[in-house]
Amino acid sequence: MGCSASVTPASTIPSCTKVDVATNTVSDEALRSLLPAINAAKYFNETSTQTDSLQDDLEMNQTSCSEGLNNGRLNIVSDNQNGLEQRTNSSEIAIRTYNATNPRFHQNPLDREELDWILFDLDANQFCVNNQSLLMSASQVTPAVVVDAIEKSDDFRNVTPEVWKLLNKAKGTGDATYLVQAYTVESHFYKILNRKLARQSLSNPMSMDIVAQMQATLSAAFGQMNQFVSAIQAFQADGRIGLPNNNETDWARLFLQAMYRLIMIPNSTLRYQGLTYRGMRLTQKELECYNEDRIFVCNKAITSTSKLRSVAEGFFGSAPRPEHMVDVLFIYNIDSYSALFAIDVHTISSIPPEEEVLIMPGILLTIGETKVISPHSREIELRSAYKDLAEGMMANSLTGLLSNFESESSSESEYKLQ
Repeated sequence: MGCSASVTPASTIPSCTKVDVATNTVSDEALRSLLPAINAAKYFNETSTQTDSLQDDLEMNQTSCSEGLNNGRLNIVSDNQNGLEQRTNSSEIAIRTYNATNPRFHQNPLDREELDWILFDLDANQFCVNNQSLLMSASQVTPAVVVDAIEKSDDFRNVTPEVWKLLNKAKGTGDATYLVQAYTVESHFYKILNRKLARQSLSNPMSMDIVAQMQATLSAAFGQMNQFVSAIQAFQADGRIGLPNNNETDWARLFLQAMYRLIMIPNSTLRYQGLTYRGMRLTQKELECYNEDRIFVCNKAITSTSKLRSVAEGFFGSAPRPEHMVDVLFIYNIDSYSALFAIDVHTISSIPPEEEVLIMPGILLTIGETKVISPHSREIELRSAYKDLAEGMMANSLTGLLSNFESESSSESEYKLQ
């Protein structure tokens, strides 16, 4: 899919809708006024996002769910066999051999430290809005600022010389792609970074009822889309990104901001749209978190995925599965609404054949189709919630959408976003 050299949505984008402080609500009329911003953001992403030749470009997102999930599928063999069906392609075998020692595509880092790596429903929604606010203030962040903050931290006593070399290159050249490359090196660096991100807690929790909180956070989320698209239009006019000043001092959050700047520019070749995959082994308790009653999901840390299903599935054959664990293949469906949170790093990764895509924290996801492959293997689709929410707002009143959520939260229900 080609890229547009200029993006100028015809619609006038309204200013960000604010919450009525007196009532802690946002009216349906005010939220509907954000629809031009939603359309503008979607149009911007669709016309300025590179899609990969391994996928079917934008047409992929029009494929039925079952077709999309079965495209190029490797069948997991029965439980009395370890691993997956073998392929004869030598490059794929090489990828799998490396993949057995590369946990970045698989488990939570640092031996499943007891942290909240994933948030659900209202917590997920609020975290995403908070995180977007952080990323929207990235205009002042340079690689030098990031590396200076890292050097002052006590977190990096065991980081390898290879990582420090890349960090110093980033600082010396001002090129943030070296920061991304440092992340992709198999070392303690990405583990320390993700652990620090996972330790973030929700700040200023909202004291609203469910509907009011949903209204407020959706207003903020789509309002930030408005702000972002306006900033990009300004960038196209004078070469500057006019986003808010940055007062951040935490090195991990600064690192995120520097990465986000890489995909803020129009026609960024790093922005990704399509399917990606991640393999994990979960306990039954962890798996239950992804039940059909969940509406929203978000990751608090950077999530490594691959455009190659075989890379993610290779994990399942790398070691025997513990009896109490379940092999889960997560399938991320990154559409035009969420492409601003997905970085295609295969051209700058330390291991290009992995075809790695980084899913940034703060992307709001919803659980799509879940497949039971066997008693000990599952496939779970995670797709952008913004598409469902935006289309729901366009097709129906937001009150109707939120009433479904309210009834879901107050009683057992089979309602799930379709």
